[in-house]
This record gives sequence, structure tokens and C-alpha cells, in this order.
Amino acid sequence: MRLDLRSNCTPIQKFQFNMIEMLIGQVPGPIEVMTYRRDFWGKPMTDCFDEAMRKMTAWTKPEVELIAATVSRANTCNFCYTSHKAVTVLGFDDELVEAALNDPQTAPVSEKLRAALVYADKLTRTPDDITKADINALYDAGLNETAITEVTYISFCFSVINRFANTFDFDLGQGDETKRTARFLYHMGYSTGSLPG
Repeated sequence: MRLDLRSNCTPIQKFQFNMIEMLIGQVPGPIEVMTYRRDFWGKPMTDCFDEAMRKMTAWTKPEVELIAATVSRANTCNFCYTSHKAVTVLGFDDELVEAALNDPQTAPVSEKLRAALVYADKLTRTPDDITKADINALYDAGLNETAITEVTYISFCFSVINRFANTFDFDLGQGDETKRTARFLYHMGYSTGSLPG
């Protein structure tokens, strides 16, 4: 039996859920899970996501989304992988995104982004294998301490939400819902992830 994520919603939150459904066709799973027990879990995690995904200084929006999709792919989280890939293509060419996700080593991206994608993938799959050599490779590719910290933070956030998405079996939606959700995330960001009530 699955947890009913809307079971403790206030009338204001229910109204907001209805508005989101009208706008994009569904309420994305992360909004439901971050609204459930909002004070304990949702609001602090929403703040983490907003900082990781929209307050970065070393990366552009499409780069951040590509890193998130890379981590989600490594964690075999189809919901987050598909969702953030859809957000990424709003800022990058489709072919570039496909190439970067399939093999960042040969993708037509900057050396800095290539190194970040390789690091995020390794950090996600085999964190115990990260060594000083991996960090030095990031510096050699042109990343500074801020850029490395930001990639690590994105990887942390998505390693958490990927597990929620897989546990609660978040629904990708039907038809254009993924594209509408992607546009919403690209333009609105992540600060609305936990609905006040």
C-alpha cells in the first residue's frame, strides 16, 4: 500500500494542487512529496533544490539540468532522468543533450562541463572511488572550488530525490505533460516545490 501524499493537505494546498493540474495536466511527484509533512521535510528540501538548481554561480540553467539528468541516469531514476532531460533541451540542442548523456567523454560540450558530467556520474555510481586525482582532473579542466562544490551539491540533491521518485513511483504523465512540466521548471525554478498551506 502506497502512502497517500495528499492525505494531510490543507484546503489551500488542495487548491494549489488543482491549479497546477489545470496548468500542466498533473501535479509532479516531487511537489506532492515535498508538500507532505512540509515543515519537517518539504520546505528544507525545497530550499536545497532551489539553491542547487537556480542559485548556482558557476553553471547555467541548462548545464545544471544536464548534471541533474546525468545523476538521475546513474541512479536509474527514469522519472527524474526524463524530466530533467526535457528541461535541459529547452536550453541546449537535442543532439548535444543526447550526446552528453550517452557519452560525456566525446560530447560536443566544453571541457569544464565534460569534466563535471564525468565527476557527477562517478560520484553517483561509485562515491567510495573518488580520489584526489578526480578532484585534480576537475581543476585541470578549469573548474574552481565553487564549481566543484556546486556539482557535488546537485549530485547530493538528486541522489536523494531519485530515491523518492523510485520509491513513490512518480508518474511521468501523458502526452505533453512532461514538456509542460519542463517549461514550468525551466521558467519558474524549484522554489515552489513545497506548497505552503
